[in-house]
This record gives sequence, C-alpha cells and structure tokens, in this order.
Amino acid sequence: MTTNDFNGDGHLDVLSWRSRFTMARGRGDGTFDLVPFTPLSGWTSGLLLAIDSADVDGDGAVDVVVAALDQTAVTYSVGIIRGKGNGDFADPVWYRVFVSESDGPGDLLLSDFDGDGRAEVIWKTKNSVAIFHVE
Repeated sequence: MTTNDFNGDGHLDVLSWRSRFTMARGRGDGTFDLVPFTPLSGWTSGLLLAIDSADVDGDGAVDVVVAALDQTAVTYSVGIIRGKGNGDFADPVWYRVFVSESDGPGDLLLSDFDGDGRAEVIWKTKNSVAIFHVE
C-alpha cells in the first residue's frame, strides 16, 4: 500500500494491492471515493512483491513503482508506472532485475538521494541492492 496525491487535488489518495489494485481518492475530509485502477498492462503472470510512489522522472506527477516476480520465468522485475498528474497513469515500463532466485524478494524504497528532484528506485534483496535512476 502507498499513499500520495495521485491526482494533484491536494488530498492524499491510497493505492493498495491485494490480488488487484484499488485506488481510493481522498476527499480531504477523511473520506475516500473508490475508483477503477488497472495499470498493469503487459503483466500476464506473477506475484507483486512491493509497491511505492514518488515522482521518479522529475515531471511533477506522482509515479507508481512495483517490484514483481514472474513465476513462469522465475525473474524479478521493477515496473515504472508514470503518473500523468491527473490520477491517470501510462502503461508500465518493465525492467528486469538480475538477482538469483535464492536472493528472494526484497524491499522497495523511493527517495531523492541525490537532490535532483527525481526519486531513485532502490530494491534490496537478501544479498544485493539494485538502484535505478529513471530518465
């Protein structure tokens, strides 16, 4: 689950995952409206391992980043789902992360470590760390 202002209205929204995505848009008074959210085109099989949100490309819109395991090919991937700033999202762009199966799933962290206005994507597994800087 991740919270952020996905549609730019100044209110926190909630994006959660449990077999499918659910978006709850905040009204600013502690209540929410559920809205359809199906951003994972191109993802046919797998297990979502982690989700976070931040502006990873520096355009001012909140993006969503997911880490996933493709159970068919036993590969790990990070998906960048670019936000459009109005609550809509582009199709994800997938990046394969080369870690061994024994490394196991890890933690996902988004933060602007170098101060350039774009959050870096860090995915830590048991034995390795992958760092992505999205252009």
